[in-house]
Amino acid sequence: MLTIEIQSVGPKIKPTKDNFLILFKDDAPDSIKEVALIHNYQGDFPADYLKVGTKISFGQSQYTITKVGDLVTANLNEIGHTVFYFQDVPGDEAIMHNGIYLSPAQTPSLVAGDKIIFH
Repeated sequence: MLTIEIQSVGPKIKPTKDNFLILFKDDAPDSIKEVALIHNYQGDFPADYLKVGTKISFGQSQYTITKVGDLVTANLNEIGHTVFYFQDVPGDEAIMHNGIYLSPAQTPSLVAGDKIIFH
């Protein structure tokens, strides 16, 4: 199990309108902090946690990974960044290389102190 604690939630995040959440480490620029979930996780993100079928909890809501972009592990390990997409996986030409696609297609509402847990 791998756990990330959310340090802050950008004031411009609109989970009911958008179907994605941006994740970044706490050294992100202020402009990104406005629209992202900010964390201070310091370890590596093992690739075996980032695969189709892995369960992820966001606070009290649980999701299943349906697709992982080819840059996700590198981006998480280098800059603590990914984008969680709460939607069906698009065609190959539209896959976001830094994205993790999740089901069900309902974006959770989160607050500082909530945890993202990879099971």
